[in-house]
Amino acid sequence: MENLMELVIRFKKTRSEIILAEIFEIIKSMMWKYIHRINQFYKEDFMQELFIKTYEIIVKFEIQIDPFDSASIIRNQKQLIYLLKSKYKYLVADFYRNNRKYLEKEIKCSNIDHYSKSLISKEKFSLEEVLKCHDFLDSEIEFLSLFIEDERLLTQKEVARKLGISQQTISRKFNDIVKKYRKNE
Repeated sequence: MENLMELVIRFKKTRSEIILAEIFEIIKSMMWKYIHRINQFYKEDFMQELFIKTYEIIVKFEIQIDPFDSASIIRNQKQLIYLLKSKYKYLVADFYRNNRKYLEKEIKCSNIDHYSKSLISKEKFSLEEVLKCHDFLDSEIEFLSLFIEDERLLTQKEVARKLGISQQTISRKFNDIVKKYRKNE
């Protein structure tokens, strides 16, 4: 999300659909985190609501850039991301609140076997997809991917042996990642 704020600034000046598409491409992984909370039959509807809300936020967001402070762009970007995440969280609750009648009706009317099969055969995601939804860095995803081999979870000792380094080094890296993301929750 390095150049998100520059794109937002350019969009506010030009209202270019191409720039808007680039903005959506950058924040799409953040959106997926919230889209996965919605029943699979309503993901497209919810995605449209996210796009609309994102557009409204970008248009209304007031950018406050201090020409003498190079960190002001980063602060604005963090504020925008925080605002988007908080609005997305409320959109999930609103979506279920507003569509509760339809969701309950669909469950009652549908064939129970069909409904249970749809719950059992949920989409499968790779570790990389899940971690990208939670804003993990590529280096962290690469490190955590080392713990999976042939659909089996490896221990820190096995990963250390595989890389030819000590188990303590693996443990330290792993714990640093865990601490970083626990703080952000």
